[in-house]
Amino acid sequence: MPVAGVLVRQEAYDLYQRAQVGGESFNLVRAATRGFQEPYAVSLFLGNVARYKPLARDAEERAKNKQSGYQSSIGYTGYTISYGSYHIKDNELFNDHWFELEWKIKGDQLFTLQKLQWDYKIGVKLHNNGDISDVAFIGIKRNRLDYTADAWDFLSNSGFEFRLDFKLANLKPVRSYFEVNKKWPIKKATAFVLALGFTWESESLYSGPLDNYLGGQHFQVLLRPNIEF
Repeated sequence: MPVAGVLVRQEAYDLYQRAQVGGESFNLVRAATRGFQEPYAVSLFLGNVARYKPLARDAEERAKNKQSGYQSSIGYTGYTISYGSYHIKDNELFNDHWFELEWKIKGDQLFTLQKLQWDYKIGVKLHNNGDISDVAFIGIKRNRLDYTADAWDFLSNSGFEFRLDFKLANLKPVRSYFEVNKKWPIKKATAFVLALGFTWESESLYSGPLDNYLGGQHFQVLLRPNIEF
């Protein structure tokens, strides 16, 4: 999706401009593609991986686990080191050799008919491009898909993600990302997903030619339809 947004702006700029709706805070292309700051990343995980079983407190819960087709549960704790050579801002690519180091606790609980995932992380991201600020960040993510629950059950078929970045130079907030999604299972194989959210970026996140925010900050609404397997 982030690469698709770059291609639309680069190869079909008139279409990109026509996608502007209701002022600077809502562009349909940015609404579907924003939130990803890099077109690719190479990552290395250093830590512990542990398998565990879901807690079945009674016979009814054990029966539900069996019915849902329990497969495995995996937990991760450790460090992730990531690298990339480009940065995306407003669907434009900029040269930037960046490194990210994060410490995370992550878990996946997988059934044939259910999936629960969660992720907590804290880290730093350093940029070679002097016009992009180095940041520290915290983040949390939760995702759940349950084919055995009612399609309109929000807690059983939903997810959210939140990340807050702080400028390393002064530890002031410079970027936030929030998304909440609702899933509608389809025939126990796929689910239609609709995500809503926003990104906010401060003027101090960028400098030089990249600092083109009118009013000193930028707010973008997110609207993302998707299919999950």
